[in-house]
Amino acid sequence: MSAAFDPVSYKEELKELWSEKAELYHERFASKKVGPFKSLEQLIATADPKEGERVLDVGTGTGIVALEAAKRVGSSGRVVGIDLAPGPLAIARRVAAGNNMEFLEMDAEDLKFPDGSFDVVLSEFAFMFFPDSQKALGEMKRVLRKNERIALSVHGSADDVPYFSVIMSTVIRYVPDIIPPGRPGPHRFGEPELLRTEFERCGFSSIDVAGYTYQYDAGSFEEYWEEYMQSMAASMRSKLNSLSPELHAKMKEECRRKAGRFMKDEKIVFPWQVLIASARA
Repeated sequence: MSAAFDPVSYKEELKELWSEKAELYHERFASKKVGPFKSLEQLIATADPKEGERVLDVGTGTGIVALEAAKRVGSSGRVVGIDLAPGPLAIARRVAAGNNMEFLEMDAEDLKFPDGSFDVVLSEFAFMFFPDSQKALGEMKRVLRKNERIALSVHGSADDVPYFSVIMSTVIRYVPDIIPPGRPGPHRFGEPELLRTEFERCGFSSIDVAGYTYQYDAGSFEEYWEEYMQSMAASMRSKLNSLSPELHAKMKEECRRKAGRFMKDEKIVFPWQVLIASARA
């Protein structure tokens, strides 16, 4: 990480951002299982939680993964979902409540559980945002029982997830400092070998990384643009808004042209690659 990167302030910013966007994220994406969230079925199948097992969902968000795991482990099992941000957890406790479920505010890099507490660890679209990925992965390994399993999903590369790159590749040219140096991004582990290496460094065995491609209907360009802007952190939106109206319009038009190659029947349909890594502790 760059010396300019401050993981403490970054985590505070994430807590604020994810809490602010929790309802939008849940209603538009997670609960509907659209686009990359269709991979939830594959994530659960890969980990294969069984009746009576204890499952930890790291970066649980609004609890969608935890809820599916809870169905698998039944009343004799237990699912614990942890997240850094209180906003998504409030939704999880509301929509994914169950007698065999619990949601806790906790940092993935400092799990407050004894060694060997769980049979399965799951994580959906969170790992790439942990500042110290090795520390987080080491904590997940520590709380797993010996030779038990982990499965986590991340977004693919920028080329394989144009939903992000169509806009950000253009925005960065107009506002070069919009992303602080060293800040973790969605494509951080978007190459299978990078993800595999992270697991190897942490001492996992039986490592497998598989790619799956889904389709996401982003609607018209204006709908896509508005959705993306709404999901952006306030600090980034502020920098964008500092552009002159002329530059802002020019930037948006470039994004429109780039998105055009994904247009089908007047709607933008993006391919979206998801990598699912699995291993044993």
